[in-house]
Amino acid sequence: MMASSKRTKKVRKPWNPDNALLKTQPWRIKALFDPLLAIVDQLECDGTADIQNDGTAVFKDVVDGYWYESYTAIMGVVDVFEIHEKRAGVVIDMEPLRRLASKLKNDVDILLCDTEDCRACFNRMHSATLRMTVGYASGLIRDTQIQEQVERLKEAA
Repeated sequence: MMASSKRTKKVRKPWNPDNALLKTQPWRIKALFDPLLAIVDQLECDGTADIQNDGTAVFKDVVDGYWYESYTAIMGVVDVFEIHEKRAGVVIDMEPLRRLASKLKNDVDILLCDTEDCRACFNRMHSATLRMTVGYASGLIRDTQIQEQVERLKEAA
């Protein structure tokens, strides 16, 4: 009688990049936070913000080299994290960034306490981001873009 041998093979789930945690992809987190930090760094360092000829506060993205409106960029991030707050049932408190964006838009003096509050907000946002998956974060961005389009259509109507 011949002994039978049973071979077992581990079945691995196929790689799904959407399930990867953002903490394993620090370049994505860096791309989100670096422009915001650069705005705050410049405000703290020399008390200025880059301004276009029409008075609009802007920043230069070091990744693509293009200039973007600071208010719009900051509020886009605020919108994304506010959706996350609602979905995850967490409180990040995006008010410091909302206040900074408003002050930049309306050319109001920005105080050191404003930038310090923003840095504390960045820390809370960063902590939340580390626990997100790529797919979840992409979904937040997509849902924010849809929300913005819906608001534009409402304004146009």
